Amino acid sequence: MTRQIFYNGSFIKAYIRLFFLCVILPVILLGGCGRKPVSLETTDEMFEQTQDNAEIYVFMFEDRIYTVDTIDEISTAAGESMKNGGFYKLTADVTYLNGGVAGYVNYPKIKRVSKCEEISPLELDLPDITKKRYGLCKIGDYADGDIFLNEYGKIAVWQDGAWIYRYEKEYDGEDGTLICCLRDVPEDTINAGVRDGVLSCREYFVVPPHDSGDASGGD
Repeated sequence: MTRQIFYNGSFIKAYIRLFFLCVILPVILLGGCGRKPVSLETTDEMFEQTQDNAEIYVFMFEDRIYTVDTIDEISTAAGESMKNGGFYKLTADVTYLNGGVAGYVNYPKIKRVSKCEEISPLELDLPDITKKRYGLCKIGDYADGDIFLNEYGKIAVWQDGAWIYRYEKEYDGEDGTLICCLRDVPEDTINAGVRDGVLSCREYFVVPPHDSGDASGGD
């Protein structure tokens, strides 16, 4: 007599699980012994463009050199002749970097400098100061000082060849202004000074609100 055996779903699943544990898994584990882990590498292409005798504008702040337009920190042997608070026009061979792991955007790598000329930042085409603008701005008749710097924690006021005020923090003030100040100055002190018409001093600087009619500031 022939016996017929019927397998239900649970039996089949149990058999497959046992087969995997006893046969397949040891093969996987043994096959992996001694193998180096797979490393996935990503590469970002770097683009370079060299320009000879290029003119680039820079300034020195706290013993570091920055470009005027993008406030990128750069390195150049010409820095030995620069001073804090100085603005300069360099004539140099420059390689502009774009892309790469660092994500450069027209970053100037200075090579040979043929000329380093000190200039006045008032001669540069800088925008007027408003809350929505960062980098270097002209203060004009708004408050004490000639040039205002606010970029990546570098907050200062320039006048007559020197950074006369430096600030450590900023926060939104009343009426759309931006308050830049020393870390330990109470807001009550600042508010009292503003009520008296003091917009710029050693303790704080009140950046005017953005002019909605000026498209260059943009929201």
